[in-house]
Parts: sequence; C-alpha cells; structure tokens
Amino acid sequence: MASRCIRGWQPWFRRPGQRAPPLPAARPVANAPAQGNCTQQVSGSSGLQQALGSAGPGDTICLSGDLSNVRLTIDRGGSTDSPIIVRGDGRTATKGITVEAANVIVDGFVANEPEAPGVALKGSNITLRNTTINSPRQGDGDGIRFWGSNIKIVHNTITDTSNATGAHADCMQTYATDEDNPASQDILIDSNRCEKIDNNCLIAEGPNSSAGDGSGEGETKNITFSNNFCDNKAAQAVLADDVRNMTITNNEIVGDINHAFAFQNESTNGVVSGNRISSVQYEVGMDDSSENSYNGPRPAAPRDRLTVAGFRGGAPDRRRAGQGFVLTGALARLFRSRVGLPSPSQLSEATNMERCVGQCRRGTAGSRACARARPPRRRGCCTRRRACRG
Repeated sequence: MASRCIRGWQPWFRRPGQRAPPLPAARPVANAPAQGNCTQQVSGSSGLQQALGSAGPGDTICLSGDLSNVRLTIDRGGSTDSPIIVRGDGRTATKGITVEAANVIVDGFVANEPEAPGVALKGSNITLRNTTINSPRQGDGDGIRFWGSNIKIVHNTITDTSNATGAHADCMQTYATDEDNPASQDILIDSNRCEKIDNNCLIAEGPNSSAGDGSGEGETKNITFSNNFCDNKAAQAVLADDVRNMTITNNEIVGDINHAFAFQNESTNGVVSGNRISSVQYEVGMDDSSENSYNGPRPAAPRDRLTVAGFRGGAPDRRRAGQGFVLTGALARLFRSRVGLPSPSQLSEATNMERCVGQCRRGTAGSRACARARPPRRRGCCTRRRACRG
C-alpha cells in the first residue's frame, strides 16, 4: 500500500491541471565509447563472470549484446595507476550495475528499469561515465548511490525516478549509516543529466546527519556538483546535511521547486556559483550552523524573503517569471498568508518527512527526523526505527 507520507509540496504558482513546461530536448550525454584496446571481448551474458574474475590491473573488458536480464556486478579492481575498465558500446543493456571494488572504470551502458539503485558504487577510485539509467524501480527508487572516496560520476543520464509506490526516489544519494555504508570524500559529479526526478537530484548525508541514523564515524566532505542538468520535484535540487566543502557550480536547475540548494547541520565551507536556475523562489537555503566560510549568493529564508514571479488576471503567470519583485520581512509573511503559501514550519515538516520516508525504505530509519513531523501527518510513517506503513 502506498505511503501517506508527504513527498514534497507542490509549487504554489502551478494552477490545478496546469502542466509543467516541456523539458529541453534531450541530448546525448556523450558519444558511445570506442571499444578499442580490449583485453577481453564478451558478447551476451555467457563468459561475463569468468572475464571479470580473471581480469587484472590495466585490463579492458568490452561487453556487447543484450545483458538486460543480468545485473553487472564488479567486485575485482585494478591498481591506482592501472584500473580495470569495463566498457559497453553505449547501447549495451544491463539490469543495473553494482561496483564493490577499488580502481574500476565503468563506461557506456544502459540500464532499463533496473532494481533501484540503478547503479551502486562502493569503494575508492571508481569512475562511472557515459551510462544511462532509465526508470529505476523497487526499493527506494534511486538512480545512483555511492559510498567511498575518489569517485567520479560523469556524463551520465538518469531519467524517471518515481515516488509512485511510496519511494523517496532521488537521482543520486549518499549517506553514512554503518561500516557497509561509509562516509564519502573527494567526489566529482559532473556533466550529468537528471530528468523527471521525483525527489532530489543529489542528497548527501554525513555520519552525523540530522536524520539521527548516522554512524558517527568519518567525515563526508569535498563533493563537487558541477555542470549538471537537474529537473526535479522535491523542496530543493541538492541537499547537503553534515557535509563539509561542497562546491556547486555551473548547473542548470529547471524544476518547480522552493529553493535550488540547501545546506544544513554544519555543512560548512560551501561554494555556490554560476548556476542557472528557473521557477525557483530563491537559490540557497542555509541554517546558522552552515554559514562558516560559505562563499556564494546570499542565503534566504522563506519567512523573510519571497520572490513574486508576476501576475496576470489576478493569478500567478509563469510566462512573466523574472519580471516580478521581491518582498521581505513582514510583507513577505503577509503575502504568504494571503495567497496560501506553505509556512516555513510546513516546509520544514515536508523536508523531514521526505527524509523519513527515504530512511524507512532503505531500512535505516531513525526516530529523530520522524519526531520533527507533527501529527497527524506523522501517522503512517516511521517512528522508532519501524518501517513505513501505508
């Protein structure tokens, strides 16, 4: 049964029945990789595990054909200077990809309706590139999850993550809850496309996240999110919770969301610059604990700052976005109450419930996030580490 948990409030300026603006025409994330210098050539599922099992540092395994019923699992890596390369031809279909190794490059695959997460990366010195993930389902519905250090996620496309079954379906996610899911450092997420995403494009939670389910071990830091395209429906496109040194630059954010980027729970030393945003009330949300050494646009709080996009015939007119005006302080609060916008407490509650649902779906639910959500909406969701209920 579907969860009744809040999955993110809908934008106030979209009238009932009004459709979102069309997405920009899809463009390929990269040219199909050339399958040259292949140490081993594998066609179809036969011989796949044997090829992976015998691979050594510097080997390139080239896969082609239909692997759509096989989840590609890589548990053997190369060396720092000579990683193992597992390469498709840009059309090589799989049922998803799991990497649990160090020094691996995965290049040029397509995962259609994989069991979520579509791609799971765990280890060090891992690169995922030129790969497409379409409609991940089951589980928590995420496109990509990652844990470890020196991970590069570049030139990939993730489409159609869905909350339809009560999932908390992000484009990409990392969290640090135990030794199997450690904190992440030195992560590059560059030139990817997140299209038709029901929740965040990236949610990064450290070992002391405000959700209350962190391991308390290690530190999540040095994450760069750059040159990405993001169309999503959650309260924000990127959420950093207990993450140090996050850099967010030159991204295009097109979802109808409340704010583009959120920093909370001592997510200090953040950098935000050069991003192109639309249909967003304000660019950066930040709590007091995250302000240290921040460099970027001035953070705004919903209660104190409100951008009004322009009106036509007494109703918000999205075609005139950018021609509006800014209200601050008491005027912003008055306007919000008169037109029925969500209050800051309602927005906070929605964010907590989004996080709660995600933790329940992955079986790591803590009670603190749920406790922040006031009844009656809390009923039907997780409390005291019990799974979400319909």
